[in-house]
This record gives sequence, structure tokens and C-alpha cells, in this order.
Amino acid sequence: MAALALTYDHAPQRLALAWRLVQNAVMDAHNATEERAEALAERFASLRGSLVSWFTRRVSDAHDAEDLVQESFLRVAQQPDLDAMEHLDGYIYRTAANVLTDRYRHVNRLKRRAVLVPIDDDHGVADEIDPHRDLAGRLELDALSEAMMSLPERTRVVFILRRVEGLRYKEIGIRLGISVSAVEKHVTKALELLALRMESWQ
Repeated sequence: MAALALTYDHAPQRLALAWRLVQNAVMDAHNATEERAEALAERFASLRGSLVSWFTRRVSDAHDAEDLVQESFLRVAQQPDLDAMEHLDGYIYRTAANVLTDRYRHVNRLKRRAVLVPIDDDHGVADEIDPHRDLAGRLELDALSEAMMSLPERTRVVFILRRVEGLRYKEIGIRLGISVSAVEKHVTKALELLALRMESWQ
């Protein structure tokens, strides 16, 4: 999937081009008419504001948030069974959560490849740095990331919406089209599985 390499100097033109890419993706994946593609793009547009806000709180950069929203929409647009989905909004939100998880994994990989060690002007490497503690911390973070990715997709999305975004159970249920009791079961399942994975890691 081609990344959206668009500048922010002309925001209206940029947004128009981005939506056109979404429409084209729908038409390519579903052999849909232009009217159908426009209708789906309008559905995406109705959720754009809330998704931009959600991503911005996670990545602290409005430009990155915009790109992540478009990435989410493009992923959804390319799904072959899009027309048969009963809860399209919920699927879009779940896809957004997966896009964010992929972003975190990418950032973590970059950090592991380039471990930055503070430099002391007089001695080269800062004396207070404990390499063993730093390594242990990074290994624990890696283990937690792997544990999160091992969760079933729906359970992982529910857990992110609850623990990262801070949504109430009822709000999560409405967003994903599931019952409150189902949300509670997913959260409990996530906590149990994460605890087991981290216990085995230790």
C-alpha cells in the first residue's frame, strides 16, 4: 500500500486528494461505482474528526494523525467484504487501533536499532547510566509489546479503547457494536492473558 506522501502547505487540496485516494481504493477493491465510492468516502468523512483527535492524543502530532487516519481508511476501503459489514463504524475504529499498534511497533523497532546513550562532555559516556537496567527496561517493553500483539484482535482493540483511550464499557460497546458484558469479558481476558505472558517472561 502506497503511503500518503502529501505536504501540509495546502491543507484543502491535500484533504481533497486524500479522499480521492480513498474513493479510488474502494472502486479498485470492490468494482464499485463512483457514486458508491463517494458514499463510503462520505461515511469515512463523518468519522474523520473524532479519529484525528484520537490519533493526535496518541502521537502528539496533528500531521502524523492525519496520515494515520488516511491509512486507516485505506485499509478499510480495501477489504473485500465491506458492503456486508453490519457495523462499519466499529470496524473502522478497530482498524484505527490496529494502525496505531503497527505505528508503535515500528517506532519500537527504530528505537531498538538506534539505542541512544547520553554523552558526558568530560568522560564520553555519562557515569550515571546503568546499561543493565536500561537493557532490562527495553526487554520488558518488548515483552509487553509482544504480549499485546498476541491477544486476539477484538480483545486487543477493546483493551486499547479501555486502558489507553479511557472509554467507558458502554461507549466501547456502542463503538464496536457489542454488548457491555462482552466488553467486560474482553477486558478481563486481556488482563489475564497479559499477566500470564509477563509472568512467564519474568
